[in-house]
Amino acid sequence: MITVNPFFQSFGITNNYIVTDEESRDAILIDCTDVDMAMIDFIEDGKYRLQGVFLTHAHEHHVSGLLKLQRIYSVKVFSYLSSVRGVQTVSLAGQERAMCGTLSVRVLHIPGHSPDSLVYLIGDNVFAGDVKPGAGRTLRHEKDLRLGIEEKIMSLPDETCIYPGHGPASTIALEKRFTFFR
Repeated sequence: MITVNPFFQSFGITNNYIVTDEESRDAILIDCTDVDMAMIDFIEDGKYRLQGVFLTHAHEHHVSGLLKLQRIYSVKVFSYLSSVRGVQTVSLAGQERAMCGTLSVRVLHIPGHSPDSLVYLIGDNVFAGDVKPGAGRTLRHEKDLRLGIEEKIMSLPDETCIYPGHGPASTIALEKRFTFFR
């Protein structure tokens, strides 16, 4: 069973998520704004094995805790870019499936907010980072961003949960009804 555990970080008013496989005790982190005691306690007290970090994009408020995390845990870092903050990453193109421990991560490249924006689908959960219309510096690429969202996110089943880099979680059904993502 996959569980999603949100961790709010005040820098950038950003959400980070620890996704766990409750059977294997494998875990991955989505974005790494900071590594605080709440996150470490969650991992250690739950006896989870942190297998990797998946970055939605390389803006400072999504990656600033990466070097600190690397001093605590020896984990692979996955990103569109080959290096983030001097850390070598497993570079993802955005059309593949990445295995990290027992967790299978489908990778979607949806540029618009930034050229390196990736969205991750784990089970029936989408980790969207800042892939949403109007999220920061997207005005120049708003059309491409909207098209990527329509084709790759809004086409998912209605019960799919959406976990953004900022703000509350939602579902595809809610987004269709209230057009937040469209």
